[in-house]
Amino acid sequence: MSDYQSWTAGIYLIDAPCGSGKSTFIFKTLYPYAHQNGKRMLVFSNRLALKAQQEHQAFGTDIACMTYQKMEYNVYLNGLWTVQNSVPDLMQMVEQEFDYIILDEAHYLFQDAAFNRRTLTIFRMIEQFRKSKVIIMLSATADLLKEYFSSKITVTYTADADYSYIESVSYYNRKDTLLKILDKIPASEKVVVFGDNKERLQELNRRYSDSAYLSSDNKESSPMFKQIVQTERFECRMLFTTKVLDNGVNLKDKAIKHIFIE
Repeated sequence: MSDYQSWTAGIYLIDAPCGSGKSTFIFKTLYPYAHQNGKRMLVFSNRLALKAQQEHQAFGTDIACMTYQKMEYNVYLNGLWTVQNSVPDLMQMVEQEFDYIILDEAHYLFQDAAFNRRTLTIFRMIEQFRKSKVIIMLSATADLLKEYFSSKITVTYTADADYSYIESVSYYNRKDTLLKILDKIPASEKVVVFGDNKERLQELNRRYSDSAYLSSDNKESSPMFKQIVQTERFECRMLFTTKVLDNGVNLKDKAIKHIFIE
């Protein structure tokens, strides 16, 4: 992406795997150039946890961070005659104040569409601004983005996935298998377990002393969540979490050796 200084209005897709430096490019390379040239940047995210990490990265800059859902709900409210003119028009704010629109985890447009009909708002925003602003889509799973926006994408940048850090991949179909595996993991190695059953995750948290449980229910009050957002690490040995730490949230700790997805 060495040609980023020559970008003009249009859609730019960065299709690269997790951990390949997409966000680093935005915050450490593109932003200084944009700021130096009097341009402003708005970064969208699909989850509050990711937004919190982005805000931490953006501290001390004029980068604005917002979830897709906030924009969608704002447009919905402004469409109701009972509240028109009583809430800020965020779409108008984007038009007037920002030059670069960053769509992080951009596959959200399709991933959440099955249960969130308001994702259409973001499609309309892209269409509205693609001829007047630099729109950058970031994704590690960009196939549907390429297919849908094919003729409208100005340039696509790709990077090959490097999975050399993965030692092995296994699966199990009995719940008690996880317990047997966890019991044998050396004390010096950290574990992350992703699951969709809160009761099971809480049960695991109670079973293992040096552990933490995270979900949308407790993240606001959890010191562990704050620590992950600010340091991209967690101090306990085992972390049991729902998709509150789903897309895009960084964990950078060489002690994390085992990841389970249930």
